[in-house]
Amino acid sequence: MSLRILSDWASRVDAKELKEMALRYESVRKKVILASAQSPGLKEPQLIAVSKFQSFKKIEELSACGQNDFGENYVQELVEKANQAKVLGLTKIAFHFIGHLQTNKVKVLLPHVDSIHSVDSIRLLQEINRQAGKLTLKMKCYFQVNLDQEPTKSGFSESELAGLCNAVMEVPWIEPQGLMAIPDPKRTPEESFKRLAQLSAQYGARLGMGLSMGMSEDFECAIRHGSTVVRVGSALFGPREK
Repeated sequence: MSLRILSDWASRVDAKELKEMALRYESVRKKVILASAQSPGLKEPQLIAVSKFQSFKKIEELSACGQNDFGENYVQELVEKANQAKVLGLTKIAFHFIGHLQTNKVKVLLPHVDSIHSVDSIRLLQEINRQAGKLTLKMKCYFQVNLDQEPTKSGFSESELAGLCNAVMEVPWIEPQGLMAIPDPKRTPEESFKRLAQLSAQYGARLGMGLSMGMSEDFECAIRHGSTVVRVGSALFGPREK
């Protein structure tokens, strides 16, 4: 998505819409704090605002409210928004990649991203390490787990995590942050979050202890089961612009 299109969207964002978004942000923050009080570590998770297809004006407004971590699903859109933040001197804003990442897009992405939440193959892991090495840049990575082997989702199966642990030992430019998963809609989110937490207890010493789990409809449940990062879109921004 081009910045011209995003700019066109920005011109349609009125004061009322921005005020409503600020109120949604305060509501989400309160829910995060309350859920954190019931989490295993009683620790507040990182909140990533999923800004896919949202105008940069909305990102600016949320940043003004105190929200500085944003998640994007597409490399081009993330790069363009990161460049715009740099031009405007918004140095506190950090972008996180949360979508499916192709190996041929890694080189373009790395200079602009704070972390990658969707490492779903050893081949991708090795390419991130290779490109990060060229930049002498340590890259924070979460490893996507396909808990129920859903054909529409990518990610490591539970049986592949032991092999992933071995592969992580060979990639010095990677900073393992933990596991990421999206619940199977056929199951309750609670079931998926419990399983991912169990896998984290088993493999976290080598893959990182973080848990990137929980979205707009289930982030409170995820926090209560130990999530350290929640990725929230519509609960913050409202419906995506058409």
